[in-house]
Amino acid sequence: MKLRCHKSGDVLTPADPLGVGGQASVYGVAGRPDLAVKVYDTPPTDLGDRLAAMLARPPAGLLDVTAPAAVAWPLDSVIGANGRCVGLVLPRVTGRTSFGEVVNPAARPVGVGFGVLVRAARNLAAAVAGLHAAGVQPGDLNPNNALVGPNGEVVLIDTDSAQVPAPNGLFRCPVGVPEWRPPELQGLPIGSVDLRPCHDLFALGALVFTALMDGNHPFAGAPVRGTAVPVPERIKQGWWPYARRSPYRPRRQSPPFAGLPGEVQALFRQCFEAGHAAPLARPSATTWVDVLDRVLTGPVVPPAAATPTVTVPASTIWPDWVRIREWAARRWGPVRRRPRTAAAVALLTAAGVAAGVWVQKPKQPPGPGGKPTPALWQELRREPRR
Repeated sequence: MKLRCHKSGDVLTPADPLGVGGQASVYGVAGRPDLAVKVYDTPPTDLGDRLAAMLARPPAGLLDVTAPAAVAWPLDSVIGANGRCVGLVLPRVTGRTSFGEVVNPAARPVGVGFGVLVRAARNLAAAVAGLHAAGVQPGDLNPNNALVGPNGEVVLIDTDSAQVPAPNGLFRCPVGVPEWRPPELQGLPIGSVDLRPCHDLFALGALVFTALMDGNHPFAGAPVRGTAVPVPERIKQGWWPYARRSPYRPRRQSPPFAGLPGEVQALFRQCFEAGHAAPLARPSATTWVDVLDRVLTGPVVPPAAATPTVTVPASTIWPDWVRIREWAARRWGPVRRRPRTAAAVALLTAAGVAAGVWVQKPKQPPGPGGKPTPALWQELRREPRR
């Protein structure tokens, strides 16, 4: 099979297959180890116009796939034997692992530590920020559409499905995965909405969460009672397990949320709690970059090993109910939704133990004939009445 590049006129010969998707296949190019070609099984009717719009406005600063943050942006469109556009030419990305494998502890390459995961999350946010600055909404952000290098470098792939500006409107994103779509888009036909940056920011926050929380999806969890519903429905309802009154509790294997840096915890709450009713409240991609840059300047410790410092005012007599709730949700089944009850039981148990120790305090033996000695009488007078 021979393919002709529309812009340059070069003729390319697809070589070794690199990947097969639901709509297209990706091949290497014979004699060009730096290129790949993506060929659609059934090319969309607007593919040529979409690629022309993308080639006219490439995102600045994101085209070098060896940089910390980059996108595999189309380099040219290709014409098939029938004279129609059937695919596109892309830069070939090698030596990378999918984001989903890197964050999964069971599939993670050897030697990938928590610092690499934080850098990958930071670079993913930087790539999204660059696309947003260029007026592009990635749309289909999910763990399979980002490749991660050994030091946390990130390249976004499958960008030909992104929403891009057109001369007379927009080329919408025609694909998506419900588990990574924001609540306001759940249930709507994919490709029926003009995307805004806030829609991408939900998926970005969710991907950052998986990177920092050992591959756990932010809406994964066990129901407090009843039967679990699918993750997309939880997203739609805003049932985030770390919210105060969520009907779901965190998974037992999840690292402690309280072990994350305070700034990061606040951004997650802003994304999944405040952002549920107000999408514009979600943290921007540049905000994620700034906060994760600050995390990387200090000791980078995974949440399971972190020992966060909590400052409690001297006038505060109530414990941190959020932390008690999270601990109770993981450890105490019967009281996982009643943190105040859990605290009261713990206090009463401690008081009972102390009382038992006090009652069993050894006393001086009595004197001859079973009568108390003068010294014992004196001690009994000093003891408080029981």
